[in-house]
Amino acid sequence: MLDTLRQDTEFGLRRLAKNPLFTATAALVLGLGIGANTAVYSVVRAVLLRPLPYPEAGRIMLISESNRAKGFSLFGVSSPDLRDWIERSRAFERMAAFTTSGANLAGREAPERVRLASVTPGFFPVLGVRAQLGRVFPSEREARESEDVVVISARLWRARFAAAPDVVGRAIRLGGRAHLVIGVAGDELRFPENVDIWKPLLLERDSSGRGARWLSALGRLRPGVSREQGLAEVNAIEQDLARQYPDPDRGWSVDVLALRDAMVQDARPGLLLLLGAVGLVLLIACVNVATLLLAQATGRTKEIATRLALGATRSRLVRQLAIENGLLGIAGGTLGMVLGGVMFRALLWISPAMTPRRGEIGLDAVVLAAGVLSGLVASVLAGLAPAYEAGRQDIRSKLVAGTASAGGRTARLRAALVVGELALAIVLLVGAGLLLRSVSRVLSIRPGFDPRGVLAFRIAPPQSAPAAADTQETFLAKYRAERGRMAGFYESAAAELRSLPGVESAGAINRLPLTGDWWTDELAVEGRPVARGEELSPKARVVTPGYFATLHLPLLDGRDVSAGDTAASPRVALVNETLARLLWNKEDPKGRRVCLCHDPGPNAPWLTVVGVVGDVRQTSLTLPAEPTVYVPFAQAMTGLFPDWGMDLVVRTRTSPLALAGAVRSAFRTLDGSLAVFDIRTLETVVANTVEQERFLLLLLSAFAGVALFLAAVGIYGVMSYLVVARTREIGIRIALGAQAEGILWLVTRRAASLSIAGVLLGTAAALALTRTMTSLLHGVAPWDPATFAGVAAVALLAAAGAGWLPACRAIRVDPIVALSHE
Repeated sequence: MLDTLRQDTEFGLRRLAKNPLFTATAALVLGLGIGANTAVYSVVRAVLLRPLPYPEAGRIMLISESNRAKGFSLFGVSSPDLRDWIERSRAFERMAAFTTSGANLAGREAPERVRLASVTPGFFPVLGVRAQLGRVFPSEREARESEDVVVISARLWRARFAAAPDVVGRAIRLGGRAHLVIGVAGDELRFPENVDIWKPLLLERDSSGRGARWLSALGRLRPGVSREQGLAEVNAIEQDLARQYPDPDRGWSVDVLALRDAMVQDARPGLLLLLGAVGLVLLIACVNVATLLLAQATGRTKEIATRLALGATRSRLVRQLAIENGLLGIAGGTLGMVLGGVMFRALLWISPAMTPRRGEIGLDAVVLAAGVLSGLVASVLAGLAPAYEAGRQDIRSKLVAGTASAGGRTARLRAALVVGELALAIVLLVGAGLLLRSVSRVLSIRPGFDPRGVLAFRIAPPQSAPAAADTQETFLAKYRAERGRMAGFYESAAAELRSLPGVESAGAINRLPLTGDWWTDELAVEGRPVARGEELSPKARVVTPGYFATLHLPLLDGRDVSAGDTAASPRVALVNETLARLLWNKEDPKGRRVCLCHDPGPNAPWLTVVGVVGDVRQTSLTLPAEPTVYVPFAQAMTGLFPDWGMDLVVRTRTSPLALAGAVRSAFRTLDGSLAVFDIRTLETVVANTVEQERFLLLLLSAFAGVALFLAAVGIYGVMSYLVVARTREIGIRIALGAQAEGILWLVTRRAASLSIAGVLLGTAAALALTRTMTSLLHGVAPWDPATFAGVAAVALLAAAGAGWLPACRAIRVDPIVALSHE
């Protein structure tokens, strides 16, 4: 038996070596399909399938709150609410809270902007991680006694401190203050995403902050407790709190999600779409290889018949062909490993920067082994039909005929495979077409400002916060002094920027449009009481003079923010067109007073509306403009004070990015401890709103192009075989006076029938499958007629081109040669 297998293997290797073009083509087709699957599956496995690198990670839950009436879902939690959950819960072993921000880490040359997480002492036990050097925050008491301690990431330890073992006990300057490093986290700790420093956070005890839902919460379930049980318990606690504290807690409910699911929920639809797309590409590759193997088997009909006549058993013959296909599969799988590595690196390069678990994505032994195995299995499966057909050959007819006819079971099978290839290609083309139309629709939406020629960047100057032990008068005095100092700093920064060559204007805002949500607050209107449940929660933005002019944001009525809007002058605000319409319809809003609060008391910080500006899409291009209030920086209230920094915008007459170096130099002059970060053009900000969709579009288009090419190759192969098989018939027709047009139609009608069948089958399949893309489409229906019509036209043109070359070859057949053709 082993000797027979060795002989079959050696014979198979010789066969493949004697047909290098066929072997290379089949291996390349398989390699493309396997490589694409290897690259995409590597990402899907790391992001969606691989458990989080924490002990018993399935028990770690992300806890959030939702208020359906106000349109808030997966919102933060308040510190007092979380304290009550911790004290009353029995389903959770531990709970913890965290919030993320940024900080300037002082360095020898220039400061570095790092991502910082403020975490309660229970954060590390909830995740089940320990420090690889030093220790983490062990208790609330110790954290309260020493708040200026930090744990750093292993990545920062290696990059900034050269993995020095004596880093524990060193002092680092973070945000202008000295902090003591007490530990280095293990490599497995990559949560929250891209965080390099963790510092202590203490939960408030005062119930007055129960409505401030600014924390993210984690919990570890007790062994044997399900997510549903934990969800039910915390919701019961929350309902009890709503009865105790109706104003802040009424209408809120709790959501409990497994941490892994919560981290990847936004990326899941797109990754599953890509996984399905590459699966179709591999299927098309297998079908294409099966078509090639059928063509090869057709050319070997006389050889196979002779071997059968000399006594070879049909089972031995099928086994021989299966071994040849297996060798071909190993070659395709090996090539797929190489191509998969290249595609994987390209995939990571073009993937969105905010892809969850990005640091855990990589090719591993399991994925690579699966690539080789899939090549072997794919080629063997693709060769089953040719091997089966070879085993069913009639010896006498094949020895007499020597070649295959244009009809028969083999020809019908080959035609069916080509129709299937084209149908699968149609599905991918429709998906790519829908995404293309969706992205085009989104990018055609006007954001409300002019992004051309604007450079944006962010700075966060160190600030001295008032102490928690201060009296209210002392706290407000320190706050006003700090606000005045920072207002002066931003005025100096804007003046420095305006002095740069080519700069037209400059300004600042606490959060750029289209870069995510930001602080919202309830709004009270003077003389207009609002019933509970009908409150308006506008976006609140802090701006400096020059911001609206820099973005070419139209001033529709009244005046702009000016340098005269200081802490000593009357408080003012501008509202956007949507808020003005909602509150005052067609009445003049100027002079009306509003308060960013729910229940204004006698000392409420009323703001006088002095102007109306055009609408800007703050959160996303696909969402309508939301009600917005703009407050001058120098008059920002404590709840709005931008202690996380400001986004500065500079309009220039030259290329915006060419100004980046001058901007860095200007801020080194102003304050050498500042890090200038997130430098990009405003056009890039707008384009990034569809970053995930463009990523999916690029890959789907590439996969669809490969699929269409393979389908066209299949049609070309069928037509070439048809011309060869009917050469004698075509020669007789030409000898008897048939015209070129008649011969052309004789050949092309077969390609036309296959193409139409493939397009109809593919259209039906696409209608059924594209419904799964609904969440990824904006302004385009999954059954968009224009997309389906366009794809059908492209597919028919490609099929016509593939069938045209063999047809042209048919009309040039020499009758003398054709009549002597075997």
